[in-house]
Amino acid sequence: MDITKIKNSLVVSSNDLVHAKYDLSLWQKRVFVYAISQLEKEHTDFEPIKMNIKDIIKFFKASDGALVYNAIIEAPKSLDKTIEIPYITQKGFLRYGFIKLIKQYTIPADEKGENQYIEIEFNDALRPHLLELKEKFLKYDIRNVIDLQSTYSFRMYEILKSHEYQKSIEFEIEYLRAILEVKNIYKSYKDLKRRIIEKAQHDLAKFCDISFSYVEKKGAKGKKIESLVFHISKNELFDRTPDKPDKNQSAFKNLTVKRTLLQNGVGDEATLFSKKQNLVIDISHSESDKEKLILELSQVVVVQFGVSLKIFMTLFDTHSEKEVRQAIQVTLKALETGKVSNVAGFFVEALRGGYQDKEEQKKITEAQKLTDKKAKVDAAYKAKQLETEAKNEQRRLENERKLAIIKNLIIQKSELIPQAVEQLKNSMFGRTYDTHQNIEENIAKPMLAGGLMNILQKLEPHIFD
Repeated sequence: MDITKIKNSLVVSSNDLVHAKYDLSLWQKRVFVYAISQLEKEHTDFEPIKMNIKDIIKFFKASDGALVYNAIIEAPKSLDKTIEIPYITQKGFLRYGFIKLIKQYTIPADEKGENQYIEIEFNDALRPHLLELKEKFLKYDIRNVIDLQSTYSFRMYEILKSHEYQKSIEFEIEYLRAILEVKNIYKSYKDLKRRIIEKAQHDLAKFCDISFSYVEKKGAKGKKIESLVFHISKNELFDRTPDKPDKNQSAFKNLTVKRTLLQNGVGDEATLFSKKQNLVIDISHSESDKEKLILELSQVVVVQFGVSLKIFMTLFDTHSEKEVRQAIQVTLKALETGKVSNVAGFFVEALRGGYQDKEEQKKITEAQKLTDKKAKVDAAYKAKQLETEAKNEQRRLENERKLAIIKNLIIQKSELIPQAVEQLKNSMFGRTYDTHQNIEENIAKPMLAGGLMNILQKLEPHIFD
């Protein structure tokens, strides 16, 4: 089967169906949209849709193995489920309708050649969402999602594609969790961002006809990320137009891209095209970390902001990744105010001038103040600790000196020693004095040594001078 010349390639469904709450695996989702693409759009009633299993496998460029075959066989069983579709009443109330996806299905009982197909018939309740479409519906060429390997990237593509005409759309984090059915899977925003948002951003830029950047927005208290503003742009070379399927393939073949532009070589695995500037950014098969970074940043800087490729590459080579991302963030914030007329110029100036996001800079400043304060406290504590250690060392050396004097007096049989020892025995330390040991053995005990020093100093004030 030539996938560029299939009879029907359009997936058309209502926006309400796109935003429905449901959870499908990758192959369940593929079978579902493949079936939608096979619908006769002019019909008003559903008929059973017969789909050859090998055609589905070939269409999605999958390996012809038992795991894929079984996944397709099992898909209709999983599609026999109820989903939640949002709708607005005439009085403006948001409600959810619970609708079963399919009315009936058949699957093969053996692996004989002519029996290798699945058959499904959509539930009649889906007619307003798949056949009787008049307004607010999504239409895309199924070939744009062939290479997606994540069901969440698939869903994000459809959701953002349905808002492509708006250029940007804001979604609350909890809303995304709800429609993607991941409330109990990715409970933290950090996981949702890494596993779904960033993954979808990479996948769409690499495989689909649209790409996106996004801005995080915090709540009223300014601590927690509560919503995301998605900025949607076209990947022109990936746009498969049904009536002119070879338009972009021909355009791509006719474009020459110099290797020196990217300095790392070029290829055809991932391509970013800006029709406005007639530019191609072509990333090589190796997809090194630098190439991935170029692709990611150019999505915003070249396509959305309109900075020329030559200027972008010059800026990329002369500024750090952190500085480029900072300038992007500042520019996106400025765009929200609607006061920026020359976006490309503003970005370049923001990068070269080191403009910083005020909120982010405030956080950095506050964090630096805390760091400086902690450093001062730590330094004071360290100085005090060193001072204490020095005093203890001085005290230890002084005691050793005095003890040496006492031992010398013992050797000289000084009359002061017996008198001092007698007083030591009668002092508060006397109970620790062992009469079975000699004087030297007893003063090896720090407590008795200190007590004897005090007594000797009282008997002879200048004895240790």
